[in-house]
Amino acid sequence: GGTLEAVDGDFVEWNNLITACNNAAANDSSGTLWNGVTDLLDLTSYLDYMLVNLYMHNADWGSNGNNWRAIRRKAPNSKFRFLIWDAEVAMNPPTLSDTYYDNSAGALRPHSILKNHPDYQEALQDRLDFHYDDSSGLFAITPGGNRAADVFQAAIDEVSPLMSLESARWGDASKQPGETAYSYRVSDPSYLPGNDVGDFQRTSLFHRATFLPDRRAPFRTTIESKLSE
Repeated sequence: GGTLEAVDGDFVEWNNLITACNNAAANDSSGTLWNGVTDLLDLTSYLDYMLVNLYMHNADWGSNGNNWRAIRRKAPNSKFRFLIWDAEVAMNPPTLSDTYYDNSAGALRPHSILKNHPDYQEALQDRLDFHYDDSSGLFAITPGGNRAADVFQAAIDEVSPLMSLESARWGDASKQPGETAYSYRVSDPSYLPGNDVGDFQRTSLFHRATFLPDRRAPFRTTIESKLSE
């Protein structure tokens, strides 16, 4: 539910990062205060992490501050990096243009504090442009159609041989206690995306062939409209 926990270490440097974000947001013309943020936060890595989660509409993350991890080595001058964690509730937004953008809890907190800071906005726009316009960017157009879809398919190809075992392991399972049980299946011809009956093959095909490429244009428009507010 968004409650912070220090798995290893303490909150000292995390609290220092949030303080640095607040200080920079309060005086967005101060280069010194902005440097206080980038001294503690690996900004490029964080922006990439944000864009991936926002693009796939990670629904158990942005809306509730849940399921996120940040790490920082104890060595001097180390910076925070964020790791995608437990992101299976994703790629099913109400519309292709929908995205989470604000939350005072969890991994979105630095972003939400800094969202109107000119240096942060410039950095976010630069990473967005890179991923869309550079041939190596995650959202670039490729000979296969879409790099995000290509990356996704490579992951699917890697795990596909294990899916029958995974389906047998889960069997009939409920989403949450008290909810109706449904079957995790590798292939079920009666399945259509959006139904409650799980089907690995058709769901992964829908994500690769439909969601990931169709999300591309409306997502960029949505993020850039947020940046211009």
